[in-house]
Amino acid sequence: AKDKQGALWFGTQNSGVIQYDKGIFTRYSTANGLANNQIRTITEDEKGNLWFGSFGSGVCKFAGTSFTNFTTAQGLSSNIIFSIENDKEGNLWLGTSGGGVCRYDGKRFANFTKADGLARNEIYCVLKDRSGNLWFGTSGGGVSKYNGKNFTNYTTLQGLANNVVFSIVEDKAGNLWFGTSGGGVSKFDGKNFTNYTVLQGLAGNVVFCIQEDRNSNIWFGTLGGGVSKFDGKGFTNYTVEQGLCDNVVWTITEDRQDNIWFGTQHGLSLISKEKMMQASADDGGNKDVDQHFFTSLTTEDGLPNDFITQLVQGHDEKLYAGTNLGMCELLPAKGADSGGKQWSVGRIFNTQHGYPVKDVNAGLNAMFADSSGIIWIATGSDKTGLVRFEPDAINKNSNSPPQVFINRLKINNEVVSWRDLDAPVYGESTDSANRRAAIIDEVNTYGKRLTSLERDSLRARFTDIQFDGITKWQSIPQKLVLPYYLNNVSFEFGAVETDKNFLVNYKYFLEGYDKDWSPASHNTAVNFGNIHEGNYTFMVRAQSPEGVWGQPVSYAFRVLPPWWRTWWMFSVYAILLVASILLFSWWKHERIINQKKILEHKVKVATNQVREENKKVQTQKKQIEDTLNELKATQAQLIQREKMASLGELTAGIAHEIQNPLNFVNNFSEVSNELITEMNEELDAGHLDEAKVIATDIKQNLKKIIHHGKRADGIVKGMLQHTGGSSGKKELTNINKFTDEYLRLAYHGLSAKETSFNATLKTDYDESMGTVDIMRKDIGRVVVNLVANAFYAVSEKKKQVGEARLPEWEEYEPTVSVSTKKGSDKFEISVADNGNGISLKILDKIFQPFFTTKPTGQGTGLGLSLAYDIIKANGGEIKVETKEGEGSKFVIQLPLI
Repeated sequence: AKDKQGALWFGTQNSGVIQYDKGIFTRYSTANGLANNQIRTITEDEKGNLWFGSFGSGVCKFAGTSFTNFTTAQGLSSNIIFSIENDKEGNLWLGTSGGGVCRYDGKRFANFTKADGLARNEIYCVLKDRSGNLWFGTSGGGVSKYNGKNFTNYTTLQGLANNVVFSIVEDKAGNLWFGTSGGGVSKFDGKNFTNYTVLQGLAGNVVFCIQEDRNSNIWFGTLGGGVSKFDGKGFTNYTVEQGLCDNVVWTITEDRQDNIWFGTQHGLSLISKEKMMQASADDGGNKDVDQHFFTSLTTEDGLPNDFITQLVQGHDEKLYAGTNLGMCELLPAKGADSGGKQWSVGRIFNTQHGYPVKDVNAGLNAMFADSSGIIWIATGSDKTGLVRFEPDAINKNSNSPPQVFINRLKINNEVVSWRDLDAPVYGESTDSANRRAAIIDEVNTYGKRLTSLERDSLRARFTDIQFDGITKWQSIPQKLVLPYYLNNVSFEFGAVETDKNFLVNYKYFLEGYDKDWSPASHNTAVNFGNIHEGNYTFMVRAQSPEGVWGQPVSYAFRVLPPWWRTWWMFSVYAILLVASILLFSWWKHERIINQKKILEHKVKVATNQVREENKKVQTQKKQIEDTLNELKATQAQLIQREKMASLGELTAGIAHEIQNPLNFVNNFSEVSNELITEMNEELDAGHLDEAKVIATDIKQNLKKIIHHGKRADGIVKGMLQHTGGSSGKKELTNINKFTDEYLRLAYHGLSAKETSFNATLKTDYDESMGTVDIMRKDIGRVVVNLVANAFYAVSEKKKQVGEARLPEWEEYEPTVSVSTKKGSDKFEISVADNGNGISLKILDKIFQPFFTTKPTGQGTGLGLSLAYDIIKANGGEIKVETKEGEGSKFVIQLPLI
């Protein structure tokens, strides 16, 4: 903290508090009257007194000359202080662990706990709003507001998202934002809560930190969900999928250029001002962006460690990042090496680089930049707990980049004395200067002077290497040409840097081999293996400790192909290919001529055969046409036979129906004849009264004869109507009466053929069925066919059951059920039996023409086929349901119109 006189105060873990004033450090501990050496929070009241909240020993007041300790003995409710805040009257408010809130007015403590209206006694955070109200975030009790007189509590019952509140922030509009554990964030406008969770677009429901930027956007850092930006309308979420280094965000900071920085445990992420403007134009709120707006900096870019604990702005363009391995500079990128990134990593300050900064992990506020540009760092070292860092006082080189050079070239991982390979110039030269240079090169390369045998062996191994001279200082071959089997090349390089050369970074790139420049590193050697034939250029560049990249140094060389991939071998391949093609073409031409002759002979033979076969085909065609005509005639006879069989069923039924009225006519005629004889006898005898009585009886009999005669006439007319050809016109028909009439006709027809046949008839006619326009005769034939099949099925099963001689309780009762049903746009006629059913193996064949299960001579196989065709022709369907051993059900479906 910074007091009103400009002095800086630092709370430590075990060393009390440290004051820094005008270049002098002063430490205060328990020996000076401090209550406890573990200081958690520091604040200054309006009178200039400093208050130190300790862990376990209450609060301590420092008036400038001495410490005054306050514990539970002086009235403090708890010795563990989490937070301190001033109110508008100058009172000090202390948030405690388990003791609620303590107010100190300069004379005495007033304690406020749950009994006084406070929501809970564990206070995580305290905020004084612009109206002077105090807000207390609690552990499980929600939020308490104190207006100077009483408490008002807000929990989930009043609309707060969660009762565990981590932080409270007041935005520029006066709204209060509460970060909660598991409930997202809540915005309070003074009257109502508005909650935002993942359902409204928030990235995560556990919110660690909240930051309002200069454009009034509010940023939320979450646990595992990345960050969310709220622009007042909707959320825009950023995660690792959009380029964020990690979804656990510890801190959010806005720098002087309006860039937004995010510190994570896997690196540093940045959204520039320009990218933010683009994101605001593109996202529209309430949705996830799908572009990569982040620039990320990690150890691959030079960070000493990816765990970012703090980020502060220097007084110039630089930023300073605290990590688990010390601190580093962040510099605005310059030059072509930026790779699209706006910032690069500069100098690193830690113990490995000679600075007393072990790490920066003493807390979320472990770094602080004062108004003079001094960086204060709380480290993880017992010896250097607090470090004062003055960037401008560090000696540094000019902004000139280091000079990079290539100092060694290896072939197949073997060092080479290149002057020994240039035998005409050095090995066999009489020039003493050249010879001395070769000897020096041997000693520098191998650490000794080679023997003649070793020198000859070296030249034998690398005899196929070609080059046009050697550089003067580094002994590097010029215009190097390598054979294909010596295609493993290693480069060693370095840079001229007089101060802290261990901070120099390098990047390299083998054009024709690599796709891009390597990441920056301190490596000064690189190996390239299995290089394919071609021309290559190796480039390397260096970065100064100040972050300035130099121009690359390049080295060109060539790898030859093996002999079977050389240009002259490809010429041979081309000549051989052309010769092969010409030879193949000649052979193919000769073969075609021979095949043509053979083919002409075959054509003549085949033509004669075709003529003979054509005659046979004409004869067979005549035979097939005759056979087809016979089949058509036979088919017509079979169809007529099926119709006649159906007609026979109707005729038998109709004959049965006519028999009854004819019997009545005959009986009453005979009786009337006898009565006329009796009447004549009475007239002869003069018994007129008796004759009149007999005449009355004769009259009654004649009426009955007329009645039954008309009935027979009606039956005959009906028979003519049923047996005549279809008129092709629909008739308005009462479906229930129509169905029952044909059911009875079919039943009497079968009874006439088999006098022993008997079956139970069950009918269920839909009373709402009414009348429908149908092809009466055609549909009647279908009904008769289905009913006749049902009677046949139950009759056959009755015979089988009779032969089996089942017990009385298992006696079989043949039953045929007929029903009608009216639907919304169609009606149904159903015929069901309890016969043996139809085997599933033949179910898909029953509507095929000429397929029958009846014995030979008892069926044509056309009944169901004709029925199917008639129903289809009338726009309907015929369906079948069956279960072997239990029976079958046929359903006719026809349209109502």
